[in-house]
Amino acid sequence: MSYLRWVEKGLELTNSSLLAATQLSDTNSLKHQMRSTSTLQIRIQILYLYTGVVEVNAVNANELFDIAEEYQAEDLIGMCISVLASSLTPESACIFMKYHKYAPCNVAENCIKFIVANSQVLYTDQLVALPQPCLQAVLASEGLALTEEEVFEIAMKWAEAQCKHQNLVVRGGNLKNVLGDAFFEIRFPIMNKDYFVDHVSNKGILTAEEEKKILLYMLQKKAGALNLPFKAYQRGNKPKLVLMRFQNEKLGWYCQGQKKDAICFLPSATITLHGIKIYGKCDQAGQLNASVVLQHNSHILTSVTAQLQTNPTESLYDVLFNQPVVLNDGVEYHIICTLDGGKTYFGNDGRETIHENGVEFKFKRSLLSANSTAVNQGQIPGLIYSL
Repeated sequence: MSYLRWVEKGLELTNSSLLAATQLSDTNSLKHQMRSTSTLQIRIQILYLYTGVVEVNAVNANELFDIAEEYQAEDLIGMCISVLASSLTPESACIFMKYHKYAPCNVAENCIKFIVANSQVLYTDQLVALPQPCLQAVLASEGLALTEEEVFEIAMKWAEAQCKHQNLVVRGGNLKNVLGDAFFEIRFPIMNKDYFVDHVSNKGILTAEEEKKILLYMLQKKAGALNLPFKAYQRGNKPKLVLMRFQNEKLGWYCQGQKKDAICFLPSATITLHGIKIYGKCDQAGQLNASVVLQHNSHILTSVTAQLQTNPTESLYDVLFNQPVVLNDGVEYHIICTLDGGKTYFGNDGRETIHENGVEFKFKRSLLSANSTAVNQGQIPGLIYSL
């Protein structure tokens, strides 16, 4: 039978159009398509490829997405994503996240929030469909209503499935590797000590040094005793502290968006930095645009932009990072702030060393500061942190 006849045969089955079917690569591929695909799927496929019109609903969205991805039909991909995102269930949420690279950021974020708010999702068989970046975002959430022991068991279930899928031996090193940075979102230091000894140690996912430091922290509960990249506070329960480095403030710091204000500091203990305080406009009410970067050496740890509506009656404003960042003791960090909005308040009589809440903060002039901010005066008056 000729190629054209195979196309016509396909159209007889689908009551659709001829032109779209000619996009199939050859006669054999069309034969295979007809043998392996349902008549309804062929009909939808050819109809959309030719007319661009198809009904997408919660029943057919997954199947249509596979067709759309194969043919790179971006409009259809978007339609499927929209329908899937609007009809999330505990059973479908993890599967939906396999499409996260196609979904707008707000859609993917809303799905992650759905999973966090409906933690039973993580106990379904669909957990293994969750991509690693999405698992990491879920495990990092402060709103996850699970014990840390439950978080660990969920992470292990996911990691074991990934090892089997990748034909890796299910053992400590491989479990840790497939988890990637999601591993560091498990808050080992706040686990029950007996559970940690009985169920975590025998997995071999922590080094001997890591286990030693975590157990020491569990026994001592001293600030700074951990010195590991694991969070050591309960989810949703981290009181924010504010460190102010200036003793006085004045008027008239020029911020035109061309020069960066920066300061270098190092804490004597491990802290979690949530954001910074900045000075607002001092001459009139209006918008102050802020771009804040946290940097270690030349490596950017996090960054955020904000548009602040300021009023001269208020001098201080918070700029918070999207995710808090754990800072290690004795390490120098730079906060670089680019402000655009005219004259602001500025600090004076700055302190080089500040002792607060059992932590010593040392401030130094940053070589990245081009707008005269330094230890004694300038912008970036405060740090918002937790222990």
